[in-house]
Amino acid sequence: GSQSVRREAGPEPISRTDLLETGEDTYDFTTRDVSDMGTQDIRHVGVDSLTGETVTIDGVDLLVADVGAQAINVNTGQSIYVTSGRQYILASERLFLLGEDRHETGGEVVEDDFSPIDFLFPGDPGFGKTKPLYECGEQDL
Repeated sequence: GSQSVRREAGPEPISRTDLLETGEDTYDFTTRDVSDMGTQDIRHVGVDSLTGETVTIDGVDLLVADVGAQAINVNTGQSIYVTSGRQYILASERLFLLGEDRHETGGEVVEDDFSPIDFLFPGDPGFGKTKPLYECGEQDL
C-alpha cells in the first residue's frame, strides 16, 4: 500500500475560496508519499481557472474550471506527471468534481472523462448506497 500526506502548506496552498471569489487559484505545496518503494517528497504546482461557463448535468448547475498541474520529485527535480483538463464545481457545496483529464507520466499519455452523470441527494432513491452505478468494476476495499 501507499500513503500520501501533506508535508507542508508551501508558499501557496490550494484555495477553493480564491477560485470562487477571484476566478483563479494558483497553488504550490509538498506531500510526502510513503509506499513499499520508499519515501519521496513531491511538490505539486498548478493553476485552476474558472472559464465563465456553467453547465447543467442532471438538473444541477456546475461551474466549469480549466485545471493544470505538475508533480515534481523534490529530491531529483524530475517531473513525475503533468495533468490538465476540466473540472466542475458545485459552488453551493464547494465541491470539486472530476471531468475530462489528460495525464502524462513518463512519456505515456492517458486521456479520461470522469464527468458526473447523475446526482443523488438525501431523500433520493439510492442515495447513500455504496455500489457504484456506472463504469466501476470490483474494487479491493
